[in-house]
Amino acid sequence: MIILTRRSFLAATTALAAAGLTPMRALAAAPKTYRALLVACTTYPNLPEKNWLVGPKNDAALVRDFLLKGLPETVKFAPENMTLFASEVEGAQGEPTHENITAALADLAAKAEQGDFVYLHLSGHGAQQPQMQPGGDETDGLDEIFLPNNINLWKDRSKGVPNALVDNEIGAAIDADNDVVMVYLVSHGSADHKLAAAQPPLSLVELTPGGLRQMLDDAGIVWRIVVVSACFSGGYIDPLKDDRTLIITASQSDRISFGCGNRSEATFFGEAFFQQGLATADSFSAAFDIARKRVDEREKNEGYSPPSNPQIWVGNEMTEKLKQLRSRGQSGTSTALKSRKSQGLNRL
Repeated sequence: MIILTRRSFLAATTALAAAGLTPMRALAAAPKTYRALLVACTTYPNLPEKNWLVGPKNDAALVRDFLLKGLPETVKFAPENMTLFASEVEGAQGEPTHENITAALADLAAKAEQGDFVYLHLSGHGAQQPQMQPGGDETDGLDEIFLPNNINLWKDRSKGVPNALVDNEIGAAIDADNDVVMVYLVSHGSADHKLAAAQPPLSLVELTPGGLRQMLDDAGIVWRIVVVSACFSGGYIDPLKDDRTLIITASQSDRISFGCGNRSEATFFGEAFFQQGLATADSFSAAFDIARKRVDEREKNEGYSPPSNPQIWVGNEMTEKLKQLRSRGQSGTSTALKSRKSQGLNRL
């Protein structure tokens, strides 16, 4: 799955990714390895220059620096556990080719152990193509694809885009029964609950709640955490909710949210949820409560009306799943503390 967010929301997005499957405070002391694969495709040598991009290499460099230097000491991404494929970025390990990306994904799958956290970043062109595999699982008959920088022109429409990275290649690394996948969406939202998508010169389709659910279903993602920061985003709850899903939105279905101007570093809700909520709370529900209170106070103090009224919905099975994950993290913390105490006694 390819998730595109504005660079101005980089810190908030990465804070959520670094938090992993449970909030930052609960995870901080757990003994795990943080791993990252960053891919940025800016130039496409086999395509006309009008199709080249500007921002991906900048995004990747910002993400790398944030993961290495901008997170709390208790959430540590070590350089040896981070791979960056990009052109014209100092320190990159190679070009963002299909071969390099798939090899790195296989390497991650081989090295990652239970309790590790893996952050994937893909910046570049994305598209769709007819699914190539007979009897595939795409309900609309289309595969989502990411375009590495060594793709070629799509001349034979009976075949896929040469060297494209197909969603199934990423989805194959997901353990559907156990892994929780988090999606954070930031964009302008409309009263009919569509998220704006723009990437000139491409013509992109607005994202609807039904479209997002279809993509999650097609990818075989069972355990889902979806955070939508947009006006009217509460309209995403009913179409997405089920027993294994947690949904958080910046507003109720018929209200706008605030703080999404060009000069804003983050939306009111994004800043409150990530910087005040997840940074201090020990559950998503508690983090949401902190954020909702902060947003309400800020809207009143700055004269914004009517209130956006952020929303949350948590399925029963997801509630139990998150309890298990928190318990696992706390158990790891206890073990680590006991180990340190034992070592201290031995030294005495």
